[in-house]
Amino acid sequence: MKNPIHVAIDKYRYLVSSNSPQIMNMSFVEYFDSPYAEDNWMTRALTGKLSSFGGEVRSLSQDDLDSAIEILSQKCLVGLYPNLHEFLARLDNYFHWELQTRDMKKCRESVYTKAYDEYTKSLYPEEGSDLWRVVFKKNRFDMQLFRVAEHLFEDESVLSFKTAENSN
Repeated sequence: MKNPIHVAIDKYRYLVSSNSPQIMNMSFVEYFDSPYAEDNWMTRALTGKLSSFGGEVRSLSQDDLDSAIEILSQKCLVGLYPNLHEFLARLDNYFHWELQTRDMKKCRESVYTKAYDEYTKSLYPEEGSDLWRVVFKKNRFDMQLFRVAEHLFEDESVLSFKTAENSN
């Protein structure tokens, strides 16, 4: 999971760079004040309330956030972008994956390095800045969900991830 503020900003940058006619001439603030800016994508995805691009936006409630938190905590192994290496190791352990060849290990490291480099080299507004607050306002449920995910990731670090076949 990636910080929802970063996800929203990355989407704006993508739309501008792809010359999306509705977005390419909008400023950052104009975009986030427009109906084109998604809000609370993860909460919507987990609760089945996604809307189409520029389409009808269904409102979210505290009950939706509570449902999303329940789904995340009961049905998901949580991975956080800044901890991608650790999360991949947890998946290896859970699924008993073993990278057997040097090429497999090299491929994994290449994917990890590319994703992590992209994440760390992106420029995001400082937390608490005016731009940060503009995006936060549209993604307040996802930010709460992300904070829960950070705690779940920590909690999962002590689990042994026993599978059904070896838990007897």
